[in-house]
Amino acid sequence: MQITLPSPSAYTINPHVLVEHDGQSVMWDTSVFSAQNIRDNEGIFKHINEWWAFLPKQTQKEIFDTYVEIHNTITSSSNVERLGFELQALSTRLVSFHDFNSIRAYVQYKSDIRIPGPPHLPEVFVESIDKNHTRNKTYIVSDYLNLVTLVLQLRIMVPVWGEYIKQTGKIIGTEYKEQYAFYLLNNSAIENNEAMLKLKEYVNAIVPADGNNAAILEGISSVEYSIWNLSVLIVRRLCMADVRGLDPSPVLVMHTSRHIRERVKRSDSSFRGGILKERVEASSSTVPDELQNSTVERYPQKPEIYAGDISHFRHLMRDPKLYAKRLAPTLQDYELNSSFVAEEALCAQDLHPAQKLLMQWVFDDGVVPAQGMDFVKHVDIAKALCVTHSVLWHYGHHMLAALATSTHKKISEENVITGGYSKGRVSRELQDKLNELFPYQKKNRAGKQIQVVMNDIELLLDLFMKDNWSANLVPEQLAIINPRSAGVRRIMIPHDFKTKITELVIFLAQPRPVPQPQANR
Repeated sequence: MQITLPSPSAYTINPHVLVEHDGQSVMWDTSVFSAQNIRDNEGIFKHINEWWAFLPKQTQKEIFDTYVEIHNTITSSSNVERLGFELQALSTRLVSFHDFNSIRAYVQYKSDIRIPGPPHLPEVFVESIDKNHTRNKTYIVSDYLNLVTLVLQLRIMVPVWGEYIKQTGKIIGTEYKEQYAFYLLNNSAIENNEAMLKLKEYVNAIVPADGNNAAILEGISSVEYSIWNLSVLIVRRLCMADVRGLDPSPVLVMHTSRHIRERVKRSDSSFRGGILKERVEASSSTVPDELQNSTVERYPQKPEIYAGDISHFRHLMRDPKLYAKRLAPTLQDYELNSSFVAEEALCAQDLHPAQKLLMQWVFDDGVVPAQGMDFVKHVDIAKALCVTHSVLWHYGHHMLAALATSTHKKISEENVITGGYSKGRVSRELQDKLNELFPYQKKNRAGKQIQVVMNDIELLLDLFMKDNWSANLVPEQLAIINPRSAGVRRIMIPHDFKTKITELVIFLAQPRPVPQPQANR
């Protein structure tokens, strides 16, 4: 059982680490970390690998199996919140194999790690009248030994955090990705061991108690500001810190102190846009009040999703009838109820990217912004897909409605693509309507004008075509989808599927019409 690095040249091309055991290996993306931090720390995984070697073979296997499960969970889940809960439980299990006292004994008695001592580090704390020389700001030898032990414990999370941040960083946001990664350790033995408690105490003593203005504007309260700094410190620095002790000084503490103090100083620039360092010029007094921008108005506006927004979205999604009526005011209760025959099946499977995208298109119409769906619980996502189905069916988009609540299954390599599909073309009439509704275009590398919305249409089309689909419909609806074989649940994607998606895009881009009876599409 070990974690290995590729050669420096190979790592530059493909930043990754390998978790290996008994001839098996799993590759983890570590591109989110500084390549220099990893390359410069010779033998970064040497000591955790040595400690693993002392463990029974069965325990090593269980650790490796847990890594495999974590990797599969990260790469297969499409819901950020659900992924966080699942990884938290798996991380707790992973940590449970790494007893703090056992690792501490290894560091102290079996490893080649050197722990600094006097005069560089005191054996005991001595009271001082100097207000900066307090117990919570002071590390003694035993504290430092605990800190090194903590770093080795954190080492096991490097592959996990690397892959997790890579997969979720764009959704969570630059400012919060480390904090979300750190939260994976909630409920684990690391969360409140003596080394972590000491580190929290040390960081709290350095970080301003009233927080930071730029952080507050981004939704990080003065209470959370210390945790945010701790998260960045642990995920970005400590988990990869050099613990060998080649320098007799307490470098871990020194680097921790410097990192936190610099991070506090740079907090304004750590958040997008920061704080504008401008003031109203005296001459502005000559401008009429009604024409002057307020100070707040001159700050960059950031369409971020804050904690309050997330709570609102989650609350809203608990009442399917409410938001269904917002999306389709003329929707009847029986229509909504019939769509929920699929709820149980949807709860039992991961959210498919195609269904997620389709749902986001529908719900973005004044209910929940597309990005907000990433923070909704899985059980509520299933309900939202049922609502998506009922709204689309209500307005005559039967095929897409059926796919919204279908069960998906991977197409094996030997299978032919469902329905013998070819991309085809949309009519000139529909193309002209798209151009009218979405006039903005961009140029590709060849200089050709590309309609952005058409890229989105083809993306949804391609996502649906990757898998087989089995309908979860009431018999009356199934008979409409498969008129020749009413009892067959498999959905055959029609040849004009691109046209159907285009019609939906045009429909969603226009004011919602009063539904009229219409033929099957």
